[in-house]
Amino acid sequence: MKNTAELKRLIKSFEVALEKISLQAPQQIYWVSRKKAAELYDVSVRTLLNWKNEGLIEAKEINGKVYYSILPLTKPTK
Repeated sequence: MKNTAELKRLIKSFEVALEKISLQAPQQIYWVSRKKAAELYDVSVRTLLNWKNEGLIEAKEINGKVYYSILPLTKPTK
């Protein structure tokens, strides 16, 4: 089926193009408290710590409080 193969090739090329666009587009990063990050991602504070230790999410300590980076509409994946 030549049409199926052509469709698969086109889908793959669109996926590659979208990935390139998303890598080039600047994304706004928000810094939120530990509690707010856990609420937004619907996970426990411990999961946030695990994600930070695994390099899946960035955290900063400012004046003794921990803040996590949040990209809109994204959730870290392993």
